Amino acid sequence: MVPLLGGAMCACTWHFFYNSESLDVLVALQGALTVIGNITMCIAAYRIFKASKESSKSS
Repeated sequence: MVPLLGGAMCACTWHFFYNSESLDVLVALQGALTVIGNITMCIAAYRIFKASKESSKSS
């Protein structure tokens, strides 16, 4: 997850400083979608961990 976050932060930073001001809404949208994607990936990783822990207890 860390490489994805690093790449997303670099892209958002680049767009924030080097795009025209008319694209500020798209930069904010990209940042929001990045945060949402990272949160859902974290939730999925936790659910996989929880499911594997429960299956190892029942075995």
